[in-house]
Amino acid sequence: MSVKSGSYHLEIQTHGKNPYGVIRTSYREEGKVKHKNLCRLSGLSLEKLKAIQAAMQDRTVSKNEFKILSGREYGASFDVERIGIAQGYSYALPAGVG
Repeated sequence: MSVKSGSYHLEIQTHGKNPYGVIRTSYREEGKVKHKNLCRLSGLSLEKLKAIQAAMQDRTVSKNEFKILSGREYGASFDVERIGIAQGYSYALPAGVG
């Protein structure tokens, strides 16, 4: 069995209405593609599973792929950013803050 390092992926499946994820690796054995299940992720929403899948594929999660449902910090950060932009700064907060 030869497996490339870092060749793990998350496969999202459903059982009834409940989504779950299976972290797998694929390999070839005697010319046939085979899979090895490493672990199963259950009890997570489909959105969380998709976020994990995107992270495992080194994809950047865009702003449109998630939705902020609540939180006072979001409003405060948004206001500070807008004030900074109005003052001529491209970003109100230094990288990595906020």
